[in-house]
Amino acid sequence: MLKSLTLWIGLVGLASGCGASGSRAIGSGSTGSGSTAQTPLGPAGCGLTNAAFCDTFDTPSPGGNAGDLDDSKWSAARASGLDSIGQGQLDWWPPSLATACGMTLNNVLPHNDMFFCAGGPTPSMHFNNAYNDGQSFTVHSYRIRQPFDFTNRTGVVVFDVDGQSQFPGGHGYWFNFFIASEPIPIPYQDTNIGNFFAKEGVGIEFQGADVACVDPTCKTFAGIPTSCGNANAVSNFFIEDAYQIVQTIPYPGSVAQACFKTQPEVLNHFEVHISQSKIEVLAADAGQPSTLRTVAVADGLSLPLTRGYVSLQHTHYNEAKSGLTGLPMYHTYHWDNVGFDGPVAATPRSYEVPDSLTSNRSGVDIGYALLKTGMATPVNTPLAAPISLQNVDTTNSTDAVLTFNTANFQPNDTISYQFNNAPARTYTYSFPTYDHADDGTYPVAIAVQLSDLQQGTNTFQMSSASGQVGVYNVELTIDTQ
Repeated sequence: MLKSLTLWIGLVGLASGCGASGSRAIGSGSTGSGSTAQTPLGPAGCGLTNAAFCDTFDTPSPGGNAGDLDDSKWSAARASGLDSIGQGQLDWWPPSLATACGMTLNNVLPHNDMFFCAGGPTPSMHFNNAYNDGQSFTVHSYRIRQPFDFTNRTGVVVFDVDGQSQFPGGHGYWFNFFIASEPIPIPYQDTNIGNFFAKEGVGIEFQGADVACVDPTCKTFAGIPTSCGNANAVSNFFIEDAYQIVQTIPYPGSVAQACFKTQPEVLNHFEVHISQSKIEVLAADAGQPSTLRTVAVADGLSLPLTRGYVSLQHTHYNEAKSGLTGLPMYHTYHWDNVGFDGPVAATPRSYEVPDSLTSNRSGVDIGYALLKTGMATPVNTPLAAPISLQNVDTTNSTDAVLTFNTANFQPNDTISYQFNNAPARTYTYSFPTYDHADDGTYPVAIAVQLSDLQQGTNTFQMSSASGQVGVYNVELTIDTQ
């Protein structure tokens, strides 16, 4: 738990309105001791003088759960509120429209929902993600596999995205930034589909369009002004410890200068400068990198981590309920130039359990049911054989972890897992008791005994004591010397 925090959010050096300017050097991170220069630790890239990690999304790498993303660099995860085993859904995704590079794509389903293209308002090759929320709460999350370390210093993370948000009436779409201490799928704040809390983590929510960046030409909906989707702002900072939120730091809605202009498929540049005691968010208006300026600050912190895994996230919540005419159930975000500075840490080896991609009505399930006897997809159809993980490399391994999301995992239930001919291991529900509705949705990280693994092909099986648990976004991650 965090104790005796003095927290505030401030805005520094802003002119009035969303068109505020005031350029700033990109990637000007400093050590925690007050040094003004970062020790050169990597080549220049993504606008950083020394990038420990940089991806400009120039070459698609199809074939895994992450679509065109390079699975050796990224772990992609999907969470849908449509994961009711009783209703025959295992993280179900309906078809969507996608708009990118001057094109409109129809009937988009996983894994084609994560794709590269060039053209339109963003002419360079870049990464796009799109999905239909299916009138539920849904998240796409993209985790960089390489750890980000900001121990005793201010680290810098950069990314470009067309930073739109629409959230009238409490429904719509937005994006998030998160750092979690473990390589879990979809670290997040509390949602109405589960508890995606990190063991330790910090998140930034960009959902401030209808709070700070109101366009006077827009009409209100149910008394709530809207931004017409042409501006956005930071809405909240979240700090998590011991699998629960220990601090929520809200955006000060009365300060309209914090907004930044947005435009479909035109990228905003963002920087997150983070130390254990302070987070500063910088943003530029769409297509105008010279307008980079501070838009929100959280200071006086004592973050429970100084090293972790960066995730970028796209979130929907039942846009059809927004009541705003023309706001669809689908949206496409466009991303480019993602990087961070600092020590060049070794990237863990990771091995994905393939998404099931089981046809279900007009869409697909990506998850698996955990019966008492093993894994199944569809819900009542056991797999003919255990999952096979190919080309596992255990050389110089130091530890391993099994990660996944759950559905309907309840107190007193257990999940069993087995690699090869090793003994079946049991994981018991170990999350706090939450003071809100709980549908058993969690990101789980389980330490795996290295002796259970072998070089090359490994078989893998799971089950649950209740026979009523679902799992999705399943991965084995191995750390090395």
